Order: sequence, then structure tokens, then C-alpha cells
Amino acid sequence: MIKKRHNSSIEFKVLDGRDVVIKKYHSSYTVGEEIIKLKKLNSLISFQKDIRIIDIVYTTKDSITMERLFHGDLRFISREKFEVLRVGFDSLIKVLNKLEDCAFHCDLDVSNILVDLNSEELVIIDPVHYDNDLPHFSAVVLFIGLFKSMLLSPRMAYAILVFQNKLINSYVSNDYIKRRELMVSLLSFLDKKIYWNKQVSSEKVIERPLRLILVIPLLHTLKILVRLRFSSLWP
Repeated sequence: MIKKRHNSSIEFKVLDGRDVVIKKYHSSYTVGEEIIKLKKLNSLISFQKDIRIIDIVYTTKDSITMERLFHGDLRFISREKFEVLRVGFDSLIKVLNKLEDCAFHCDLDVSNILVDLNSEELVIIDPVHYDNDLPHFSAVVLFIGLFKSMLLSPRMAYAILVFQNKLINSYVSNDYIKRRELMVSLLSFLDKKIYWNKQVSSEKVIERPLRLILVIPLLHTLKILVRLRFSSLWP
């Protein structure tokens, strides 16, 4: 089975008795860039025992073959997966701070955090290739991803909300400047997403209406939630 994405295509196979994922890159990204970023990410998070990068089996000129974890991603959060995330809370905070201190941008959307239930590890699969000057980028992507997960996993919505609230409080601690920076970055990130969704070509007769009717109003709702989250009204 092959899944096509914006910058790559994903194929699931069994090689030498091992389940793997083959990620083939399009022209905008290269295998070399990905490997360099993954190695850098690994060096930054290796101090944490319960968080690691995806295991690379081998590479070719235009593809990377990686381990396949059947426990899926955190986009649809089950209780088992959420428990791994909850147990790794302290490590996740340390990794977020480390990434920000080193100005390394990692796409920590929950769909890019896999769960290995056998070892109870969080597995990060996707660093960011382009330079990004948005402060707290990794934390921003993670927090926005948790908001989306509440909608996709309604039975877990309250637990995710409590977890996210604790995560944000621990990340900003009592630092007012950091708290303010995080709020501004969250709103800026959502504004960029809104702008990008408005640019979808009118030739895409199904995708464009869906973005205008569903996605953009949802992003505006998330902006309201962010402002509420950082207001004095939030418990």
C-alpha cells in the first residue's frame, strides 16, 4: 500500500521478515537533509531514555526505509497510547526545552510521534527541514496537535485537555515572557495555516470548499481557544 503526501510517498512492506516503511522523497526534500536532521535530533534527545527517533533500516538516493510501528500515531489517541505519553511527561518537557535552547525545530505534531508499546517509548519521526524563526516552534506544533486530537479522539478529549494544560504550565513555568512568547507564536502559527488554506487553487473544486467551510473556521476557533487558554479566565 502506497500513501502519497505533499513532499513524499509512503509504502508499507515486509523486507527480510521485518515490517518496514519506505519513505520516498519528492524534489523539494532530499534523503541527505533528512538523515542530517535525524542525526542532529538524535544527539539532542539521546539523554532521555523513553524518547527516541525512528530506527533507520537503510537509505537509497531518494528514499529512507524505517521500522514500522503498528501501534500507530497519537492523532487518534487510545488510552494505551495516552498512558505512554503521560508517563513520558517529564521527558517530553525536557526535550521541548532542549530543542528550544538549541534552536532546533522539530515537527512534534502528534501524528509525528509514534508509540512503541513494547518498550513504552515515544518515537519521533519528523524533524523540520527549513529554517524557521518562530519561537518555541516544537512546542507550538505539539500544543496545536493536542487541540486537534481532542476533536479526533472525543472520548479522550478531557484527559487530553488536562494533559495539555499541565504540559503548557510546566513548559512556561512562571516565566511571563516565555508564556507571552508562546501565545504569540501559537497565534502566528495559526494565522499562517489560515493564509495557506485560503491559497488553495479554485481548480480544486472539492478541496477548496472543504477548506473554506470546515478547516478555516476550525483554525479560527483554535485561535479563540488559545487566547482563552492564556487568559486569566483559564483554570
